[in-house]
Amino acid sequence: MLLNPLRHYLRTDAVVVLVLTALQLTLWVWIVVGIVRSANRHTARGGKLFWANTARVMMCISVIALAVRLERSFIPQTRLMASIAAGHDPLDAASVEVTPDGRTITFDGTFGEKAVEELQRVMDASPNATTLVLNSDGGRESAAEELALRVRKRNLNTLVEDHCLSACTFIFLAGSTREIGEDGELGFHLGTVEGISEMGKSIMQVQMAQYYRSHGVRQSFIDHIVATPPESMWYPTEDELKEGGVLN
Repeated sequence: MLLNPLRHYLRTDAVVVLVLTALQLTLWVWIVVGIVRSANRHTARGGKLFWANTARVMMCISVIALAVRLERSFIPQTRLMASIAAGHDPLDAASVEVTPDGRTITFDGTFGEKAVEELQRVMDASPNATTLVLNSDGGRESAAEELALRVRKRNLNTLVEDHCLSACTFIFLAGSTREIGEDGELGFHLGTVEGISEMGKSIMQVQMAQYYRSHGVRQSFIDHIVATPPESMWYPTEDELKEGGVLN
């Protein structure tokens, strides 16, 4: 059975995130309870009521702020991490096939942890394959980068006949020859992850820009990608793709 280091990495990373989140919440509860108890005893020890009430108000504000953060970040991220830790990646929906002549591999779906195994399995069974046809809405960037690495090792050409969006473009850029069909389209935007923090978004942005730059994409093209928010999609024209260094 083919081992996929990415799967172990994703599941381990998910478990670590869950543990750290639990510890963070436990520490926060301990701090809040400690401050409230101290405020309740402050006046009994001769302290001023003003400072005791100030501490109580600050803790109320802290509770409200945490509730907002839980709804916007912690809860969505915890659900996602729990699903991955259990071995159920919600982004796994891939179909990989090879044409009868064994020359072309087609990938249709999204990039989750199992997609790496599936593509590698088909590549191993298709030694004469020269082209990878992509049809994808994207997926997990870590999986896309791992798939891109394997495409480069096989020196495969990449072709988009329909659409290749978001993280799929990582794999497209790994092609020895990169082409797009008459009705094909590439879609770019700034990547994100459900529940990710602002710091996490900044790190993802830097890593994404470095990846595109390392594959010969021009900075002006990358700037346009960065300016496209996750909820939108930029579909460059063929001329823009050529000028930006995406097509070769």
